[in-house]
Amino acid sequence: LPFGMIGENCRRDKWYLNLKAHQEKSICLKIALICGNQFFASNKWDEQIMSNLSAAISSTTFLLFFAFVFPLRHLPTATMAVSTVNYMQYDSSPDVWNFDDQEKELSDVQLMARLHLLVHWLSFLRVGCGVCLLCRMSEEDDFSAEVEYVSDKELMTGDAPQRNWWGIGIALLVILTITAIISVTIVLLAPNSDKSNDNVTPFTIEDIVHPKANEVNPGIIWLSVDTFAYKDAKCNIWLVSIFNHQINRTLLIDDRSCQNRHIVSYKPSATAQYIAFSYETRQIYRHSETSLYNITRVPIFYDNYFDYPVGPSKTGDEFIQLFLWNSQELSNDLVYIYEYNIYYQANVTAPSEQITFSGVENKISNGIADWLYEEEIFGTHKAVWWSPSGNHLAFVVFNDTQVSNITMSYYSEEPYPTNVNIPYPKVGASLPEAKVHVWNKKTKQTITFSPPDEVQRLKENYVYHVSWLKGGFSEFSNEDTLLVVWSNRVQNSVFISLCKLSSEQCILNYNQNFTNFWAEPLNFAVRFADEQNYFVILPKSVEDESEKQHYWYSHIAKINVPQSGQNGKAVFLTDGPWEVIEIVGYSEKDKELFFLAALPLPRQRHLYSVSIFETTTSPKCWTCNMTKDGCSYVDVHFAPKGDHYILYCQGPETPTVHLKSLHSAEFSYEIENNTALRQFYSTKLFPVVSYKEIQLPNQQKALLKILYPPGFEENANKEFYPAVLRVYAGPNSQQVVEKWSVSFDTYLASAQKYIVLYIDARGSAYRGSKYTAPLYKNIGQLEIEDQIDAFKAFCSQYGQVDLQRTAVWGWVIFCFKSYGGFAAARIVQMDEFQIFKCASSVAPVTDFRFYDAAYTERYLGLYEDNVVSYEKTNLMKNVTAFKLGKYLLIHGSFDDNVHYQNTAAFISALTANNVNFQLMVYTNENHSIGNRRMHLNTLLDRFFKSCFA
Repeated sequence: LPFGMIGENCRRDKWYLNLKAHQEKSICLKIALICGNQFFASNKWDEQIMSNLSAAISSTTFLLFFAFVFPLRHLPTATMAVSTVNYMQYDSSPDVWNFDDQEKELSDVQLMARLHLLVHWLSFLRVGCGVCLLCRMSEEDDFSAEVEYVSDKELMTGDAPQRNWWGIGIALLVILTITAIISVTIVLLAPNSDKSNDNVTPFTIEDIVHPKANEVNPGIIWLSVDTFAYKDAKCNIWLVSIFNHQINRTLLIDDRSCQNRHIVSYKPSATAQYIAFSYETRQIYRHSETSLYNITRVPIFYDNYFDYPVGPSKTGDEFIQLFLWNSQELSNDLVYIYEYNIYYQANVTAPSEQITFSGVENKISNGIADWLYEEEIFGTHKAVWWSPSGNHLAFVVFNDTQVSNITMSYYSEEPYPTNVNIPYPKVGASLPEAKVHVWNKKTKQTITFSPPDEVQRLKENYVYHVSWLKGGFSEFSNEDTLLVVWSNRVQNSVFISLCKLSSEQCILNYNQNFTNFWAEPLNFAVRFADEQNYFVILPKSVEDESEKQHYWYSHIAKINVPQSGQNGKAVFLTDGPWEVIEIVGYSEKDKELFFLAALPLPRQRHLYSVSIFETTTSPKCWTCNMTKDGCSYVDVHFAPKGDHYILYCQGPETPTVHLKSLHSAEFSYEIENNTALRQFYSTKLFPVVSYKEIQLPNQQKALLKILYPPGFEENANKEFYPAVLRVYAGPNSQQVVEKWSVSFDTYLASAQKYIVLYIDARGSAYRGSKYTAPLYKNIGQLEIEDQIDAFKAFCSQYGQVDLQRTAVWGWVIFCFKSYGGFAAARIVQMDEFQIFKCASSVAPVTDFRFYDAAYTERYLGLYEDNVVSYEKTNLMKNVTAFKLGKYLLIHGSFDDNVHYQNTAAFISALTANNVNFQLMVYTNENHSIGNRRMHLNTLLDRFFKSCFA
C-alpha cells in the first residue's frame, strides 16, 4: 500500500474530527489533549495527526518486515541503504552479503530495527491518541475548530451535556490495541543469543570435513616476468599476461576437458604450449607421491588436443615420481624421475634419455628426497633444480644403504599383511649420505661436487639447501653458480659454500656457529643475490630495552663474495626486536629485497621491503594497510624479476588471492575470492576470537588465542563454560596466529560452547631467543610448565571457565606435526589432573629415542651427551598420574612419522601399572589419519562430552 497517501485520502474524504472545543468537552478531546496537546496549537493539527499516523504505519510495517520476515543476508545491494547495516562485507556475488561475526551482526541489526519499531510506536501512542477522531465524524460539515487550551481542572471536571459512550469505547479499544503492540515489541526486543536467525546454525562435525569447506588453491605458476598460469575453482586453466598494468587472460584448457581428465595437478611449460597433467596419484609420504602423467598440447597453439604419455616406454601406465619442465624461457624440454632415476627429454615427442642408473628403492634415490630429507630438511620431495640458463641440472643423490629400516604392516583382505620398509634414521643411528651432482645438457656429462674441507672433516653432515644463483658473482665467476649449504649432525654449525661449474670442489664462503641454540633449515634457503652478494637469514643480537639484555633475533644479512669465494662478510640489513620469517623476492630494478616478517605483532604476517644498501631506515610495509580489511596474515609469490607478485591473504577473513604490482598501488587483479567457501559458511555461527597476553609467574609473557562460543561477551554474564586447551608447544612452533582456520576446535566452540585456547610461551617462535633458547637440550619441561601456568592464569584473570570441566588435547597443528600428542601427555604427568580433568593424545612421541635423528638431535643434541634430558621425555618412566583422570590415546597403525611403536610401548607401561584408559587405533592410517577424520572428530567429541557430563 502507498502508506504515505493515507493522510491525504483521509482529508479528501473529510474523515475529520467534528469537535468544537469551546462547545463540547468530550472525553475524546480530553484524551487527545493530554496525549498530544502541542499539536493543537496549530489549526492544522489534524494534518499533524494524520501525517504521524501514516508515518507510524509505514515505518512500522517496514521495520517489522526488516526485523523478522526478510532473511537479511540475502538482501540485494539496492535495499541496503540503511545506516545500521555497517558490519557487513560485500562479496562479489551481487546478491550475497557475508558476515564477519554472523550471530553478533544479525542480532545487532535486528535489535536496531526493533528499537526503531518501539520508538515509532511510542511516538504514535503520544500523538496517535488523536485517533479519537473516530469519536465523532461528519461528512456534511466542514471542519472549523477553534481550539482553546483547557486547564487541568477543566479537563478533569468539565461537564458535558452527554457522554458519547460509543466513541469512548472505540478510543479505548484503539489504545488497548496499540498498548498490546508495544508490549509484543518489548518482548521481541529481548535478544536471543542462541538463535539470532533461523538460518544461522552452529557448526557440525560434517561441516569441518565437507569438501566445500576447503579453500581453493589456484596453483599459480609464474612462467616469465609478466606471465603466469592458474587453475580456477571450476578447473579452467588460464594464461594471464601483464602489459602496462593491463591484464590479458587466455583460456588454455576449459573446465570440461580438465574435469574429464580427473587431474590432480597441472604443470605448464615455459612457452605455455604444453601442459603436463598428473592423475591416479598415490601418496607416498607427506609431500611425495607417484602419478601417471600426460602432456597435452594446448589447442590455442595447435588445431586440437593431443596427449603424450610420460615415461621411458611412453605406455601411459608408468608411475612418475617427479616431473619438471626446464624453466628457461622458450624451452619445452623436461626431466622426470621414474623408479628413482632421472630421465631427460629434449621435447615432448623426443625419446627419453636416462641420466642416472643407480636408483634402487630404499637404497639409492636420485633427485628425489628420502624420508628424512623430505620431512625434516627440505620440506619437499624435490631434489632436482634447473640452472637459470637452462643448460645444467643439479640434483642430490641420497644413499640410504647404511640406514636402518622401520617396518610397518599394512592390513588388507589377504591372509598375511604386507610389510613395508622405510629407511628411518633414529637418534644415534647412521644418517643417509647426500651428494650433490650437476648434469650438463650439452655434453651429457655429470660431475660430483665435493663439500668444503671443513665439512669433509665432519663425521656426518646434512645438505641443508641447494640453489642456483643467476650469472654468478662479478669477482668470482661469470657463469651460473651453485650454492650449497651444509650443516653438522647436531645442526649448530652451518657452512655456506659456492660451487663453480669449472671445478668439482665447493668453496666455503661463510660459516655460522650457534651457541646454546640450533639452526633452522628454512633460514638458510638462499634464493636471491645481486652481482656481489647473496642474502640469507642469520641470528642478530638485539638489546631488549626493558631488560637491558641482548637476545638473538632472525634478520636479513647480505654476504659478499670476493674473488676467491672465501671469507665472506655479513652485513645486516634489518634490525630490531622482531623476526624475519622468509625472504621472498628481489627487485633488480629498485635494488630492494622483499621479505615476510612477524610484524607489527608476532601473530601477524606482512610483506616488507628494505634496500640492499646499508641503511638505517625502517623497512617499508606493503600490506599493513590491508589489516583493516581482514588481511593481516599474508604470503606472497614474486615474479622472476620482482615487478609483480601474487598476494595470498590467508586471514583472519576468508582467504583471497590477488595480483599486485610494485609500481602501482592502484593495480590489483583478483584471482580467487573463495566465493563457494564464503557461501558454504555464510549460515554458520563462528566462534568469537580474542587475543590476550598473560604475565607468567616466571615473568615471561604468554600469548593466547581464544575461541569463545558465539555471542560470548566478556564479563557480560555469569555463565560458565567448559574449556579445552589445544596444545602443541614444540620448539620453534607457533599456534597464536591471525590465520583463517576452520577445524575441529571451531566445532567445539561453535556447537558445544566450549572455550578453546591456544598458548604460545617458552619454545614458541618469532619472539627471539628469549623464548626459543630455553628449550635447547631441555624439551618437555619448561614449555609444559608455561602451558599449565598460562591456562591457570587465564581462568583466574578472566573467569567464566567452569573449573570442573576442563580438558587438554594435542596432535598436529598447521605445518607442525609431531609434538602435540607428547605435550598433552606431559601435561598430565606434571598436572596430575588437578587443573585438567581429562586429556587426549593423538600420535604421541612417547620416547624421543624412537623419533628421527634430524628433528630430535637438532633440539636435544646427541643422546650420549644429554642422557638426563632424553630420559625426561620418556613417558613410560612415570604413568601413575594417568590413574587420576580420563585419558584417551589415539594412533594410526601405518604412521610413518611417529611410529606406532611409541603407542605400543606406552600401552605396555600403562597396563603394567593397572591404568584404565581409552584407546583407538586407526588401521592403515598415517600421521594425519586423513581417511578416518570424521570418526576421529566424533570420537573426541564424545570423549569431551563424557568428561564434562
